[in-house]
Amino acid sequence: MIKLRGHSRIIQCDETVQAVRLGETTYKDGLAVHRNPETFDIKCNCQPLSDRDLMLVPEGDRFKENWWLWSMKDSKPIKLNDRIIRNGINYQVQGVGDWGSYNKCRLVRIDVGSHSNP
Repeated sequence: MIKLRGHSRIIQCDETVQAVRLGETTYKDGLAVHRNPETFDIKCNCQPLSDRDLMLVPEGDRFKENWWLWSMKDSKPIKLNDRIIRNGINYQVQGVGDWGSYNKCRLVRIDVGSHSNP
């Protein structure tokens, strides 16, 4: 892991979002039921995807709201398919990467299904 020099003011002064990690999935009457979901807070920095980054997103997700989420490595790790709640809007983590002493995640707004927003 590459340690970045200096103290980050961006991460410390930015926002705290809520993350939900769905627990074990079982099915009842053909519907998915998530048992023991875990909720935790993450201090992070959120940035919109650039035009070039957006061209690399799968075609079906290009017109949805996409964000980069940057968090410190010492916080709880974010995993694929975690749910992030930011400003009352639900996002799904669709990509997680290592970026030195930070985690870089790609968020996509959830617009259908049981986790979508009203």
